[in-house]
Amino acid sequence: MFLIEFAAAALLAAFNTPFDRPIWIDEFLHFCFGAMVSTSEAWDTIRSSTKGINHGQTGIYMLVNYWTLSRFGASSLILRLPSVLSGAVLFTSILFIFRTLGYSIAWRTIAVLATLGQATVIFYVGEARPYMPLAAATVAILAYYLVPPRTRTFWVGLCGVSAAIFGVAIHPYFAIYWPALCLVGYVHHRLKGQINVTIRSAVAYANAPLCAVGLIFFAVLSSETWLVGGPKFSFDPFQWISQPSLWHHFSTESHFQFLGGHLRSTAAVSVLMVGALIVTPRARRGELLGLLTPLLLLALALIISVGLAYASYARNYWILPRQWVASAVLISISVVWFWAEVAKVASRLSVLLVPAVWIFAAVAVLGQAAAVERMRLADFVDSIYSTRARVDASKCDPSVTAPDTVDIDEGNKLWVQLANNNISCGDGVWPVFRKYYGLK
Repeated sequence: MFLIEFAAAALLAAFNTPFDRPIWIDEFLHFCFGAMVSTSEAWDTIRSSTKGINHGQTGIYMLVNYWTLSRFGASSLILRLPSVLSGAVLFTSILFIFRTLGYSIAWRTIAVLATLGQATVIFYVGEARPYMPLAAATVAILAYYLVPPRTRTFWVGLCGVSAAIFGVAIHPYFAIYWPALCLVGYVHHRLKGQINVTIRSAVAYANAPLCAVGLIFFAVLSSETWLVGGPKFSFDPFQWISQPSLWHHFSTESHFQFLGGHLRSTAAVSVLMVGALIVTPRARRGELLGLLTPLLLLALALIISVGLAYASYARNYWILPRQWVASAVLISISVVWFWAEVAKVASRLSVLLVPAVWIFAAVAVLGQAAAVERMRLADFVDSIYSTRARVDASKCDPSVTAPDTVDIDEGNKLWVQLANNNISCGDGVWPVFRKYYGLK
């Protein structure tokens, strides 16, 4: 079953990978590392650049880019490969979560559709930035903690360790999500009666040795990179989300994209569902406790996003939807989890409230996500059979000189054009890109 789910997840990630999309300035910052001559040189450059242009990053994604680009040459796919593979891990983890929770293949499919409907999230499957790896590690650690402690196999444990270490390595935000998701899993198992309320059981559940290793790794890595410091900003925090409103971007354009603008109506229907269940016989109301965990997950994801937005505001830095990618995935999971739990409880209370009714309702809401994916699939097929424009042989000279301009914006534009030309030529990453980071 796992291999089938992973194969399906890998296909979904591939369908959302833009094979011919040019790289842009943020990806270019990663691309340059392919021109470096050693791991130590790449790491030294990462350490120095995280104080400036690469602020707020651990640099591990860039280090992976050095290893892959220096080995396989200039390629946008190789550049973005960590995000593509992370997309496969993300979808696999979602399927695993709903299988672990005991829901049918229909609900697993709906959960994947909901995630595919989060357009901002899916965009990062095909971008060489650490946001998709962050989202994948976040969902993977949730999957680990949702497995009952007594049934964690060696492979589940290995996946949990991998998710934790990779998450800490790839992005500073993971340190915020990790304890929150551990709490979600603990509450879930406590409500199911699978964990006793003792300090000892809580420590064992969280996997104290793993937490200690993660904390040490986080402290060492952060002290080497993003925690050292960064530039002072004077940006308008709302520059990119001022229209039509902050709430619109926070809800419709970020966290609840998969609802297609039907957030209010979906919330109203969900409240009515729960209201209908509350008026059931008192003896059966204990079954409603299962609704609390997905609601807790939803609340924590939103709280973390608000906190991240405030951190940008306090630093006079832009508030950007990409900062909420991990939360957006958790919200799509929590909403579908909530629907699935309502359906399960309702079917137990009355033979008239069969799960098929709730599944149909969920599919109706998420139908547009599937339509979007059909268009993505068409674009994917077109990109496979499309041919790149021929490049003038005179432009494929590895000894090309660096752009010469005093204007930073114009200079960045020329650097990016040069990088895309390098990718089109298909050579190794040209040595000229070392100069962008001040290397000879």
